[in-house]
Amino acid sequence: MTNEPVFETNKFYDSKDLEKALHVPYHTLSKWRMHTKGPAFHKIGNRALYRGDDLNAWLDGQRVDTAA
Repeated sequence: MTNEPVFETNKFYDSKDLEKALHVPYHTLSKWRMHTKGPAFHKIGNRALYRGDDLNAWLDGQRVDTAA
């Protein structure tokens, strides 16, 4: 089984994009950033931007294998 990337690798996404794609509230993303949890991000001015490569890597790390 191959894992197709969810996010375009060379594209940047903002918090609103992640809110829609991951169904995670904006405030949760903000808390993750404050507590250095969640995907890596770039701070540019007052904006947090997420690179597609980083998002895909983070999603891969969230996988839980329930097969015994």
